Amino acid sequence: MSVTHLCGPPGARGPAPLCLCPTKSGETHGRELGWTVFFLSRSMAACPVLGLAALLCLSAPQASSVVQYRRPVHVVLLEPQGRDCSHIWLQRPRAPSGVYTVRPEGASTPFEVLCDMRPDGGWTVIQSRDQGQGTPLDFERCWQEYKQGFGDLRGDHWLGLDHISSLTSQPGLRSELRVDLLDADNHTLQAHYDDFRVGREEQFYPLTLGRYSGNAGDAFRGLGHTDNQEGCGFSTLDRDHDRCSPCVDGAQTFTSCSHDRSGAGWWYSTCGRADLNGLWPEQAGAASGMRWAAGDHQPALRASVLRVHTTASGKV
Repeated sequence: MSVTHLCGPPGARGPAPLCLCPTKSGETHGRELGWTVFFLSRSMAACPVLGLAALLCLSAPQASSVVQYRRPVHVVLLEPQGRDCSHIWLQRPRAPSGVYTVRPEGASTPFEVLCDMRPDGGWTVIQSRDQGQGTPLDFERCWQEYKQGFGDLRGDHWLGLDHISSLTSQPGLRSELRVDLLDADNHTLQAHYDDFRVGREEQFYPLTLGRYSGNAGDAFRGLGHTDNQEGCGFSTLDRDHDRCSPCVDGAQTFTSCSHDRSGAGWWYSTCGRADLNGLWPEQAGAASGMRWAAGDHQPALRASVLRVHTTASGKV
């Protein structure tokens, strides 16, 4: 269900004020990055300090920022249907694929995800890209956007690092990652990791991986120590946590894989051989665009989907 709250400036009388504020100033690449709409749980756990009477912004706007007020604003009260797609499938094995509301163990608020309900269980989609489906979604985004997620759950999207972290850090549960790729010749490739975790923001969302299997190759670990992206924090255009100090590629020297090479957010090492959020290869070149290059051969990719499945620890 949804309820409507009129919005107005802080301290206004009447229905609780709600503001929409930019996730980041429009100065990045000279474009507006959009407005944030807040989804609140029935327990109001998502409301900072003063609940609905508070000014609801993801981060406090700077003194020079322009805060836009709109009326009316619909605040959606989300009712969780399970802790994740795997849990929903266990309760309803015949549930169809689609958008569901989940609340992982330990998460403060519920959120919506795309569930892929397969015979082997429910998988939560955390990233989806398909070059052949309309106008490709821009993955050249800042930290705040990668943190909270962007795109359309039924199409190209990034679920959000906070959500991915809460999904893969549930007590007593083990998560696995499935990477599905489609190359330019319509060949399907798959990489599977029997353990997959993303840490908290305070640690820059570090990546933990288990054993690999599949036919795509273990691009996350690459060909050697410098390629290995396991344990790396997440980097974006405006937050650099890679291992370049600096990195050298032929005659080019650079200090940020995200800012100087891919333009996207990912778990970069120096910079590594996996980057499924980078620009499409024809836009950026094979070395700095979207890629999964486990060996000498680097397929030109046209689609990717990352899915997470959870089971009780020790039962993968």
